[in-house]
Amino acid sequence: MKQWKAYISCTLLSLLLAACSHEQKGTVLLQGEIKGLGNDTIYLYGVDQFYHHTDTITLKAGKFKVWLHADTLSDTRLCFSDGTEYPLYFRPGDRLTLTGDNAHLDRLQVKGNEENELLHHFFSMSDTANTTDHLRSMAEEYIRSYPNNLATLYLLDRYVIQTSHPDLQRIDSLIMQLNSSLKDRPYIDQLNTQLQEIKKSQIGRVAPYFSLPGLSKKHINKNDYRDHYLLVHFWASWDEPSRTANKAWRKLYEQQRKMKQLALVGISLDGNRSDWVKAVKEDSLSWDQGCDLDGWNAKAVELYHIQALPSNVFINPKGTIIGRNVTPEMVADTLLQTK
Repeated sequence: MKQWKAYISCTLLSLLLAACSHEQKGTVLLQGEIKGLGNDTIYLYGVDQFYHHTDTITLKAGKFKVWLHADTLSDTRLCFSDGTEYPLYFRPGDRLTLTGDNAHLDRLQVKGNEENELLHHFFSMSDTANTTDHLRSMAEEYIRSYPNNLATLYLLDRYVIQTSHPDLQRIDSLIMQLNSSLKDRPYIDQLNTQLQEIKKSQIGRVAPYFSLPGLSKKHINKNDYRDHYLLVHFWASWDEPSRTANKAWRKLYEQQRKMKQLALVGISLDGNRSDWVKAVKEDSLSWDQGCDLDGWNAKAVELYHIQALPSNVFINPKGTIIGRNVTPEMVADTLLQTK
């Protein structure tokens, strides 16, 4: 009997030690349920060096429980099998509960700390936004109101920076208002470096030099158009708005051709030469065309920080950028004023 009691005591002690040991392996508890997800796998990865590994979370009937390790406040992403990613924040000692459903993986709710709860509150309020500008304004208000909350970096990136035409002064202003602890995050260092590169292609700056293969495979470059106003038009054969813009620029080019004040250069983001050449012929583009077949990875795209199609950059005869995403009417007015 004593041996049996001793055995039970040892067993209970072993289980207790195992539980304690298990809890020590990860200082963060993440558990919850995603309805409709069934038996699936979620991957968790960090977005900076504060969480530099990937964890696998196994769901059974949509439920899960996992212990994670964190040395400091960590910025991570939950990655689902359909490609959806959802931000998740935690620090040592957090006990987080995640709930949601498979139909709305971009609207999960995580309770347990202020970062995740702030993000959920923003998403709930963002459903009332009726325009992209309204949504951006809401994100900016959250950033200003919670300058010490790590989740605001996600809002800054997604709704203010990752836009077709980011406002650099607005971005700089928002960064200045952040708490010093957030400014020290690696993301802000990377962002500041990126912003410095973007500023090189903004109005008032000398236009970056570009060189790329033309239709005849002879390279065209910025220096070929010295002493002219130059409109660099970024487009692609597969982008319908670009093709529509081609028609407008063709009309202006034909009007200004005899004046010899304006030079146009089309830079295509096509990855297939045949598609590019075919589109040039179909759209009757008689001005110089260039394409290195690298798509969005093209060097000119990086130099001029092109994030949407169609886009353009207007350069004066001195090589200075005097406009971005201008209209044919704006170009015509500028040329008229120089006569």
